[in-house]
Amino acid sequence: MKIKKDLIFELAEDIMLEITDKEAEDFLKIENQLLEKFNKAYAINIEGVEPSHYCFDYANTFLRDDDDIRKIDKQDFLKNAPKKDNDYVVIEKVVK
Repeated sequence: MKIKKDLIFELAEDIMLEITDKEAEDFLKIENQLLEKFNKAYAINIEGVEPSHYCFDYANTFLRDDDDIRKIDKQDFLKNAPKKDNDYVVIEKVVK
């Protein structure tokens, strides 16, 4: 499978990005190189290999526990909201 220039322009339009033909060609070259590398990985014979979710026998637990450091009262939060509807904050739609 090869990625075509039309797909690059379609994706750019979806994310509201204007690109030139040169930029589309550059993206196309990079994406097709990545696709070739993935195809090499897909060609690896993994028959008989047991799936592994974590490559080590132990999991590092360097993460701290979540602590409730600061809580904001719901009413105080709603006081600062520019727009609200009952107990909900109303935000502007940012996607097309």
